[in-house]
Amino acid sequence: MAGPRRRLGVILAVGVAALFLGRWGAVFLTERLWEARVSEAAAVVGTRWALYRVGVESIGIIIACVWFVFNFLAANRIARTAEPAGSPSLAQLLPEPTRRLVLIALGMLLGIAIGPISRGWLDLILLSARGVHYGAPDPLLGEDLGVFVAQLPLWQALQDWFLALALLAILGVMFIHGLGGTLRIARRRPRLAPRARWQFAILLAILAIVLAWGYALDPIQLAAERAGALGPAEFLFRSSVSQLLAVLAAGVAVATFLWGFRAKAVWALAAWIVLGVAVVAGQMLVSSRGGDGLPGTPQRRILRSVDSAAFAIHLVPAPTGQPQRPPLVSLWDAETLERAAATDSARAIYIQPGLVRVGADSVPVWFLLRQTLHFGMHLVAIADDRTGPTGGPMSLRWGDSLFTPGLVPFYQLGPHAARPGFDDLDVDAAARGVPLWSAARRLALGWALQSSRVLRGQSVDRVGWRLDPNDRLAAIAPFAEWGAPRIRFVAGELFWELDGFLSSDRFPASRTVQWRGHPASMVRPAFVGLVDARSGGARLFLRQDSDSLAHAWADLARPLIEDADQIPGAVRDGRSYPSDLLAVQAQVLEGEPWLGRPLAKVGRIGYPVGELASRGTIGDPVTIPFMMESGPLVATLVQAMSTPDGLLQTAADIDSTRATGGARDLEQKWERFDFYQKLRDSVRAAGSDLTHGLVRYQLLGDTVAAYQPSYAIGPSGRVTVALVTAALGARLGYGRTNAEAWRNLRGDVGPAPVGREVASRLADARRWLERADSALKRGDLLEFGRAFAYLRELLQSTDPKPEPPR
Repeated sequence: MAGPRRRLGVILAVGVAALFLGRWGAVFLTERLWEARVSEAAAVVGTRWALYRVGVESIGIIIACVWFVFNFLAANRIARTAEPAGSPSLAQLLPEPTRRLVLIALGMLLGIAIGPISRGWLDLILLSARGVHYGAPDPLLGEDLGVFVAQLPLWQALQDWFLALALLAILGVMFIHGLGGTLRIARRRPRLAPRARWQFAILLAILAIVLAWGYALDPIQLAAERAGALGPAEFLFRSSVSQLLAVLAAGVAVATFLWGFRAKAVWALAAWIVLGVAVVAGQMLVSSRGGDGLPGTPQRRILRSVDSAAFAIHLVPAPTGQPQRPPLVSLWDAETLERAAATDSARAIYIQPGLVRVGADSVPVWFLLRQTLHFGMHLVAIADDRTGPTGGPMSLRWGDSLFTPGLVPFYQLGPHAARPGFDDLDVDAAARGVPLWSAARRLALGWALQSSRVLRGQSVDRVGWRLDPNDRLAAIAPFAEWGAPRIRFVAGELFWELDGFLSSDRFPASRTVQWRGHPASMVRPAFVGLVDARSGGARLFLRQDSDSLAHAWADLARPLIEDADQIPGAVRDGRSYPSDLLAVQAQVLEGEPWLGRPLAKVGRIGYPVGELASRGTIGDPVTIPFMMESGPLVATLVQAMSTPDGLLQTAADIDSTRATGGARDLEQKWERFDFYQKLRDSVRAAGSDLTHGLVRYQLLGDTVAAYQPSYAIGPSGRVTVALVTAALGARLGYGRTNAEAWRNLRGDVGPAPVGREVASRLADARRWLERADSALKRGDLLEFGRAFAYLRELLQSTDPKPEPPR
């Protein structure tokens, strides 16, 4: 019977191995085919790293399997040959060949479970081997900052892995010796056979050495995580405690090893007890002390320099003496435009601020990715600084020089184009993906993608996946985290531009912030990614202001990442400020040693930095307000902008006599106007709702300006800008348009009374009717279409009042 059972076991093992290898081969082939469709460089780097990753994972699995199998078989042999008299024989439980096979299988399973953890070490090994050098030391240990980013994570990962190996081996060996009777309880005391004691002594000594390794890493770990909150004296004290524990753990390893040479067990036990008491006492002593901080101007300068390196902060005072002029206006926000674009036959997929060229000027717009039954997938370019004749959105056609009321298509996207939110497989003959020309390829791709649609595909079909720009770049450059896609046009073709960030939670002495759901002490923009919407091809570039870590990844990922001077000029000019980064920088600027003032709030949440329409250029910086600690006034305005040399932030401290209030304080003041009350009643009488947009801030000279658009949203989804309120220091104004609100603030003119808009609309309609008639007579169909669109907007009936309940 042993022969058939053995053959059956071999057949099952071969079948399982074939399934695993087949699945791995299918995934490997699928990934390489996909990378080849993205770019040749992505295929080269992806293949290289896949082989590296397989090698690292295989080494980890082999080491773990050999470790467990060796210890389990050694324990089995000791239990079989050194059974004490009168104990139950292990052979009575399982015969020897079966017992060995069971232990080998158990060791292999544990090794396969623990070994693949090493798969995640590839990035750490590559960075550690390449080295990262910032040329600046941390303020406590004096080590280069690159040690904390590159070497420290690898050391900690290895220490954790060896600790898991030692603990699991001890538990497994203890179980085997317990079954074999070489570990038993006699007269209320544990008894070990001599050879079993030797095995336990070696394993426990290894465990103590691994613990000593961990305590030796504590000072550098402490410098990485708490340097900003600890002074030199407190750090010296805590480092001394950790070093003492490391010495004690090494002494425990020696005492345990000597116990294996028939030394008294009480000495080894006493050593472990002393180590445990020292660990508890050390934790209590450390927790009872408070950090002494890093006070004083020199220390503040050090912390600011570290924060600058960690978060790309280059804060300078705002220039003074700027002329007072009306601020750059932004009348729309993403949420309101999304409601305006959504109808029964259309849905908004993605919305993002951007710029379009109209003649020689760059005009701020909101790009709206929209899908309709009539036009399919297309972009709409909605003017951000102007409205239609009745306050509705205006949009631009491709190649036109004037905006048209309503939402007209700007750029047509095919159904197979790469775009945000495309998270499904695209199986079609026109798909931008991998060809399915053979049954073998369809089987491999379908197995790897776990898709029956691929298996049912025809030989003329192609399959595309990861068509979301974020997913696409994350697959070819997983070492970076990618921001929100922005729309850029290069030679008339649509590209998605993304910022690639590098982050770490071990950057020393910098402030810890929340970054995408986890704490981080370093977040820097490092790369620029471009994804061709039509073909799905991708290119990666270094940023002009990249740091040493970014250059290290660029060297490791050659030729995938190109130099900064290879960025297309149409993309390099007028680049926007990364909104993801600005939200992190705002957290840093709130605390010491920077502004020490809280970010303004909107309701109970912080000011929505990532929702602003400003492009973050020199002419249109992103402005965020910080409040006074003792009152509702804005104390500091920080303007963030992208320059040809990198990112720049300017801070303007506002005198209390020229400051304005926070969002809630301004809204309460604006709502006291009689005109506001009448307008709200008029909007409600028309069956619409009056909602407020975000309060936006600007710096005019040495005075704070603020304004807020308000929207009338009808039951049919029609959205119009109904009111713009403004503030300049303590002065307030309001109007139907931004220009009218600014003139009202200066006392030049008041807004038109509520009810006068009908007469004004008819006068405008008469004028546009004459323009349309004149254009038709001279055969100018383009001008006629534009005039007719304005006329239709003017004469469009307002939303009807709801019927009273019966």
